Amino acid sequence: MSDRCVMPAQMSNVSQRNWIYYSPGNSEMIKWAIIFALISVVAGILGFTGISADSAAVAKVLFFIALAIFVVLLIAGLVVSKKLSE
Repeated sequence: MSDRCVMPAQMSNVSQRNWIYYSPGNSEMIKWAIIFALISVVAGILGFTGISADSAAVAKVLFFIALAIFVVLLIAGLVVSKKLSE
């Protein structure tokens, strides 16, 4: 078990039967999307249009993949919380 896993006994507002996985700083995909976006801007300013376009495309793909994962996990979390509250 990772040090990022938080057991309910360590959290005051969570019941004992639920496990919570809290992972601050686990946003690697967004971090890389921002890095590629910055590379694209710098390359565009310096006149490297090919590198700029490629970096922008990679940044856009990573951003939308991260957004899709977020939406799927948000919907799953809402469904699970609704089932647990019943």
